[in-house]
Amino acid sequence: MVKIKNNCLNKMSRYIIGSFFLTIGVSIIVIPKILKMNYLIQEDRKVEEFMNNQNDDLNSEDLNLESNSSDVTSNVQNEILDYIAVIEIPKINLKKGIYPKDSYLNSINNGIEILKEAEYPEIPNSNFILASHSGSSYISYFKDLDKISIEDEIFIFYKKIQYKYRVVNKYEVDKTGKASIIRNFDKRTLTLITCKKNYDKQIIFICEEI
Repeated sequence: MVKIKNNCLNKMSRYIIGSFFLTIGVSIIVIPKILKMNYLIQEDRKVEEFMNNQNDDLNSEDLNLESNSSDVTSNVQNEILDYIAVIEIPKINLKKGIYPKDSYLNSINNGIEILKEAEYPEIPNSNFILASHSGSSYISYFKDLDKISIEDEIFIFYKKIQYKYRVVNKYEVDKTGKASIIRNFDKRTLTLITCKKNYDKQIIFICEEI
């Protein structure tokens, strides 16, 4: 009788331990996917809000000219945390928000980074330079950039203006931390940079405003 009870206890213990490790294993697989899905949903929502705001016309009568300094500080902080632009590449079904250069979120490890050498599109003959990963991570927004061809169109939405670009050149450089950008300095351009998959190279796309 004692043996039977011990056997039952041993089986139950093995069942509980097995269930515990199974739960841990499932959690390791499922939780990152849930976090990724939630991140992507939040990103899509922020892009939608940004685009809706771009479509709203400014009404000077609605402006409050009596804002105090704390309101101004709050607005500046929000601008640093919010998107300053959105890039859309129809060819690869990409539509992603971009943080300001001075935001701590402006990093290739958060998504698409505006490089420090970049100039915003509003500047005549500017070069708006963007970089992102090309791997398999959910922040690898340029993973399909190698599918883009000459003549494909890319859009930048910035300060309620849609800037329309066309790919005019793409070339590879060694991955050394530096890259020569070959462009027409008499035109407003957009430069996209990412790593070439499985190679110690980077691909550079030069786009000119249409």
